[in-house]
Amino acid sequence: MPELARDRLVIAPDYPGYGESDHWPEEVQPAITDYADSMEEVIRHFGLEQLHLVGHHTGAMVAVELAQRHPQLVGKVINISAPILNEQEVQYLHDYFATIPLDQEGTRFQTMWQRVLKFRGPGMTLEMAAASLADNLRGGERYEDGHRAAFNHSHTYAETLARIDQPVLVMNVCDDLFEPSKAGGQLLEERQARRLSRLGARLSRYLARRGRGGDACLPRLIPTLGYLGRALLLPGEWRVMSFYRRRRLIPAIALPSGHRRHQHRRHARPVGGSTGCGLQ
Repeated sequence: MPELARDRLVIAPDYPGYGESDHWPEEVQPAITDYADSMEEVIRHFGLEQLHLVGHHTGAMVAVELAQRHPQLVGKVINISAPILNEQEVQYLHDYFATIPLDQEGTRFQTMWQRVLKFRGPGMTLEMAAASLADNLRGGERYEDGHRAAFNHSHTYAETLARIDQPVLVMNVCDDLFEPSKAGGQLLEERQARRLSRLGARLSRYLARRGRGGDACLPRLIPTLGYLGRALLLPGEWRVMSFYRRRRLIPAIALPSGHRRHQHRRHARPVGGSTGCGLQ
């Protein structure tokens, strides 16, 4: 966040039920769509016309859903990990992160602490880990709401990630979602291929109308199509550059995962590069 905040406003809200935010009403079992709508309220509150989204784990799902539901508000999307899970993985995670009943031995709190230490990244001190545990405890009896919402949304997330129009960067960090996140790279490659195909079809129709041979001209245009395809996937870049010239900046909003223990990340690289788990 400090790096992002060097040249733009960065907002890191607490989801309802976490941190300093109020809890959901007792009768509401929140879904990712609810978290996305709550973040839309935050954006409206600050009077922002457009911004970029950075989301990690659960936050990745919220960012993509928000981009689909309110496309006029979102310029670009960065997902740190892509939680694309199969049915077996979803069931395992539901079981692993099930709410632990309270008991006199403090089993819930011991487990919370062990998981904070298990998933912490380099540079996360014990003091930071303790602060993360304290934040987790604020969730009360509903501290796993965010995880449940994310696991139930995995299939929808994959479909939406492939469908949204905004430029998307998926960063695959060396954590517990390293393997599932590889599918995010494949989805984005397929999305770009579909867009290039549609662009080629439009150019072919245009050339045919102009009497220039239609499909016969396409082989000579393939390098151009590749260049235009990359450019078309980055419309927000043009707007950002124009804002820089006018000394204006598009803000960013950072969407966290369900628990603050994930704030301390390893270095990341875009999906689709080396398949090894070494850090860069």
